[in-house]
Amino acid sequence: MEAIKYMTGLLTFYIKGEIATEQNFLKIRFPNTLLALIPLGSRKYNVPVAQISSVASNFKFDIKSFFIGLIFALISFSCFSAGGNGILAGLIILALGLCLLINSFITELKVDTTSGTYYYIPFIIFEKAKASQAEQMISDIIANRLNDTNNRQVSEASTNAIVDAIKSK
Repeated sequence: MEAIKYMTGLLTFYIKGEIATEQNFLKIRFPNTLLALIPLGSRKYNVPVAQISSVASNFKFDIKSFFIGLIFALISFSCFSAGGNGILAGLIILALGLCLLINSFITELKVDTTSGTYYYIPFIIFEKAKASQAEQMISDIIANRLNDTNNRQVSEASTNAIVDAIKSK
């Protein structure tokens, strides 16, 4: 079983998503979070390898997350001017705002199936290499499945094995 574990958020670095291959299935699991901070369960998919038709990656900018992070960052600056306990609150709000700003840049992996359904798997910008690795792993799965079901290649391999067996006698 080949598995790729990846970080899904900066503040929730301890929560990992996972893409794994197990026998004839592609297993996808990634956590749900609220504002990229509060874990709220996870989504799990088991996709039969025979139903995977294509995989693609895409860079995406989440404008909503960007503006919420920007607002939090601006609010944190006003907390700094309050002094006292406002500085601690300002640091916490600034950290949350910066994480939301960074999490707004997403590399997204799209896995299409033969039935027309698709699965989006989000990666934060720092995990772009793992997104490419997962894309390559899924592409290899598709190529292996196509090679296994290619009648011409299977027939040629069988014929060559028979010819080699006859020649060796």
